[in-house]
Order: sequence, then C-alpha cells, then structure tokens
Amino acid sequence: THITTGYTMVFKKCHSFISYGLAWKMLDLSSTVKGLHVVTTSLNHIPVEYPFLYLSPSEYKLVSNTPGSLCKHVKVNVVMRNPRTAFETNATTSSLATLNQNKFAVVAHNLTNITRGVNYRYGFGTTDAMNPTSCTDDNSKYQEETIQAMYGCKHDGKPIFTGEFDGIPNSFFHLPFHNNHYYTMVADKGHSTKLGWPLLNELITKIDASFTTGKTIAEYSYSPKLGLLGKPIEGVFNGISGKSITGNDTVIMMNKKKPKIWIHTNQNW
Repeated sequence: THITTGYTMVFKKCHSFISYGLAWKMLDLSSTVKGLHVVTTSLNHIPVEYPFLYLSPSEYKLVSNTPGSLCKHVKVNVVMRNPRTAFETNATTSSLATLNQNKFAVVAHNLTNITRGVNYRYGFGTTDAMNPTSCTDDNSKYQEETIQAMYGCKHDGKPIFTGEFDGIPNSFFHLPFHNNHYYTMVADKGHSTKLGWPLLNELITKIDASFTTGKTIAEYSYSPKLGLLGKPIEGVFNGISGKSITGNDTVIMMNKKKPKIWIHTNQNW
C-alpha cells in the first residue's frame, strides 16, 4: 500500500521597503516605565521571523489549515535599490541645501538577541520628519499595518476597499512602503549597576550606500527545528481515537495479548 510522505510547497515574495536615515536620539520614557530611556536608530527591522513576510494571509490560511504543515527553511536577500538624499525646496523660507552629502548605510544581524534593544514603531511630529518623537512596542499593531501594506487586507485575508490607497497590495505591484519598525537601544536610569549603552559599533557594519545600488547588502537563512504552521498531526494509538457522544476525547486501547479493552477520555480512565 502506498503511503503518502507529504508535499513541499515553495513560496516567494518581493517586498519594497522604504527605510529612513532617522535621527539617533534619546527619548525619555520614564513617564510609562520608571527610569526607562531609549535611543532611536535608523536600523530598520526586516521581519524575517514572521510568516507574513513569506505568505499572504490567504496562503497562510491554506497552509495552517493543513494538519502537520510546517516550515522547513526560509531565505531572505536584502538588495539596496536607490539610496537618496532629499531636502525641501520651494518653501517660503529655506536653508542651505547641497547634493554633496555622504550616503552611509548600516547593517546588522540579530541585535535584539545579543543587546539590550527592541524593535519599536516610531511616531513623528508635524515638523522635522526624520526626528522620532515617540515610540511604542505595539507589535500587533505593527503586524496589522504591515500585512495591510503588503497585501491590501487584514490578517483574515478580506480585501480593504476604504480609501484610495489603504487597500493597495504594494508587494503585488512592486510598490514601496514605509516599514515603520526600527531597532531601539534600551537603558534603565535606575539600574543598580548603572548600565549604559551597548558598544554597538562592534555589532554593525557601516557601508558607503552610494556604491550599493542593485547589490545584496544582507542575507538571512534559517531552518526551524520545529516550525509548525498548523495543528500537529494527532497521535495514532493502538486503537480507535475520536469524540465520544458527550464530546470528550476518547481513545479505545486494545490489548492484543489479553481480551481487555480500556477506554480513555480526557477526564479519567
């Protein structure tokens, strides 16, 4: 008798993220957590650990509804497309502007696991657009916004038809969108040992962005040890498993050596 050993599906996506060279500045968050201070950075977080980077909501629903489905391997290439320096023009008042500016990029891997840092969504004021004024660790909000920007829908896969641009699936059209999630260093003013800021320059690589257009600047690959995406396949016992008439899980265990039968429920033997 033929025994099916499973199937392999390969999914591929291309996302165009916009990240900004934001100001690295200290924000006092002690009003929310006593003594908490953070330093914002321009290190944009690529969400390689989330299924939505590789699967649309409809694809994820298809895969996760298949018992025993799991992720075997993921691979990500980050390609620099067009680093640019922008400045305001045609304003009623203006200051000196020049195109002769250095364009640097910084690249790092795995910072949240090896430093006192987290990934935050930033808030900005009406002026000084590159200057973060607030930050939040609302991860569910970030996931919701990113899924909508990528695929034009919520996590349930239903299309969004409100607004002219809210429901545009940018990743389906090679359109760029702002990935508002940045690595943020954390320090506690009241820490007993007076810990300061990490020596971050040992963990990041600074490159000349002017010569990276069209080149891969970062790579990531990972093979999960237990990358379950759906419900695990139920165990098969030496007997019959199923639901009893009372709704309890039951397993009828048969002893082949002796003519006895045990019935196990989720309550007792």
